Amino acid sequence: MIRLRRGQAEIIGGLIVASALLLIVIPLVINLMTTSTTITTKGYTIRSQFEISRWSEKILSNNTYIINVGSVDIEVVRVWLKNGTLVEYNPWVRIPVASSIPIEVLGITNISEVDSIVTSRGRVFKLEEIIPPQITIPIQYPPLGLRSEDIVGGQSLKNYRIYANYSYDGSKWNPGYAGFYVDGDGWYIFNTSSGRWEKISKTSEIEYTDLDSNGARELVVLDSNFNVVKSSKGVPRQLYINMTFKELLNIDSNTSLITVFLKSLVGLSDQADVYVYITVFLIKSDNSSVYISSPATLSYAKVTGAGFMVVVYQGYIIFPVTQFVGYSKLQQNPGSYDLMISVSAVTQEDVEVSSSIEYVAVVKY
Repeated sequence: MIRLRRGQAEIIGGLIVASALLLIVIPLVINLMTTSTTITTKGYTIRSQFEISRWSEKILSNNTYIINVGSVDIEVVRVWLKNGTLVEYNPWVRIPVASSIPIEVLGITNISEVDSIVTSRGRVFKLEEIIPPQITIPIQYPPLGLRSEDIVGGQSLKNYRIYANYSYDGSKWNPGYAGFYVDGDGWYIFNTSSGRWEKISKTSEIEYTDLDSNGARELVVLDSNFNVVKSSKGVPRQLYINMTFKELLNIDSNTSLITVFLKSLVGLSDQADVYVYITVFLIKSDNSSVYISSPATLSYAKVTGAGFMVVVYQGYIIFPVTQFVGYSKLQQNPGSYDLMISVSAVTQEDVEVSSSIEYVAVVKY
């Protein structure tokens, strides 16, 4: 029989107690951690669902009705009026999805009285969010991708002053004319000297005014001899054009977002790789030192055939006036602004390059 030395019994007893504690504590800790994770996940899921529902709320007004254009039902709990009055509702005013209520239900007679509307989910809609955006359409145009005989080549274009210039290297700029062709009538240019659109004696180069052959005439740049501006000779072939729509839109302290939609085309006399960069500028009409630019978000498609290639760019450019500090200078300098579209096209191959604009439209929120 082996006898334990002095102190060994106490150590062995301690190990047995520690093992027993571990067997009890470890499962308890694991259970607590699992429960905590479950509670956290469930809470996160509930909160996420609430936030999704909250940001799915959307209302508009046509000055007569409040319309729920969102994807969830909305309950209006209170309305702040511009005179500082708070109007609360009990019970809350419910507006189902795709439904509307007369503004009188909220106790108002004119939507312009409203400063903000608060919903049960905590969304706050300011008046400028409720009223549909003001739309300035410089050129009549159809929905993207549809054919129209009057996208730019119609008489409505003559209501706008469009200045143009061009360059073959991006540094030395030459004055040009914005020009378009009207079927059955002829060529027109904007004469910057007289400030008027004028018909010119020209019958050639009509093919450059419909590069994608969709029947919609495009705006082009003509040189001083009324020839369509095309790339310089040699390699690389380069073409830079600017088209400026003078005093196109007015920006004030309520302007929060400006979106420009456009379609631009680049034509080549043969298939080749071409680098194209399109930028849109907003320039204060009476102070050209106040301006801001934004790159275009565009999709493109190639149209190819025997002896030619056309690259079609369609999309939009966003000016988030109130969302980013860099764009806030537009609000800080209210007034009339010009819209300038700048297109650069460069290829390393010996092919002719031309450029045109099929439509432009501005949406101001």
